[in-house]
Amino acid sequence: MSPMVLESCLYKAESSYWSFEFSEICVLYRAYTYDLNPTIHFTGLFFPFHRYFVWSYPQSLKNDCGYTGVSPYWDWTLDAADFTGSDLWSDNITSGLGQASGVSSNDFEVGTGGFAPDFTLAYPVSHHLRRNYTLEPWVSFGDLSEFFTDLTKEANTSFTPAVIDALVAGYVGDFKGFQAAMKTFEGPHSAVHEVMGGDLGGYCLEDATEACFENEPSPTISANEPLFWMHHAMVDRFWWLWQNASPNNMNAYFGGSVQNLTYYSEFPNGGPPYLNMTFVVPDDGILAAGTTLGDVWITEGGFLCYTYKG
Repeated sequence: MSPMVLESCLYKAESSYWSFEFSEICVLYRAYTYDLNPTIHFTGLFFPFHRYFVWSYPQSLKNDCGYTGVSPYWDWTLDAADFTGSDLWSDNITSGLGQASGVSSNDFEVGTGGFAPDFTLAYPVSHHLRRNYTLEPWVSFGDLSEFFTDLTKEANTSFTPAVIDALVAGYVGDFKGFQAAMKTFEGPHSAVHEVMGGDLGGYCLEDATEACFENEPSPTISANEPLFWMHHAMVDRFWWLWQNASPNNMNAYFGGSVQNLTYYSEFPNGGPPYLNMTFVVPDDGILAAGTTLGDVWITEGGFLCYTYKG
């Protein structure tokens, strides 16, 4: 993955159209996560909703920002062995994404690369991008032991090539099992969010309100991090790889519409009513209305029309 892919809009100053566009899309995601967080997480909508949402991001860049390229994904399996040593964290102002961990004395604000302090975010208040690389992010989650079973687990061990290859090759015809393995609290999806901390991890600003800390970590903050889109593009690619790994996978689906964490072991991807291909993806009047799960199920189909490198 090249961090230069979005250079035409990505690294302009705060006053640029890019900054406006990025803010607009972040607000869009927060609108979803405020209202739909229980609907799109730990339900059968997790994969299809985020596929549709991540697809909408480059469409907006193309339509409103003049971008003519493709949307990059971040293959974090390549960085798992030496996460902080990755070239991704280059300090180069025009092609680097900056520090994996920001300045600790300044609320972990990123001080180098293309998202250094002249890149300003608006939510929940004006601030600069924050990252706080934490290898063992679940140590403090002891009161949630029913979800976090290995508090000292190193997050990068959740997204190694061996782990991902095993998940892609496994769960043949078992969408529920596949999603549960990917979306589990210490699984690949969550591990990337949490190992980064800061905005991507959904953590509050140091001077945030008490209400923020009571709901921490919060997905409403995650989309502040530009890597959110590349991370979720990789999550989508991961699903695409599984879909194409066996003829029994492409049309395999089982998921509920109601999040049920009380009985999580029984309903890791939602309880009844159960979903099917005719179910309309939630749009809240922001995305194209009437888009069904069937529309976004196959990336090479007429609606989405994209593919990934295998």
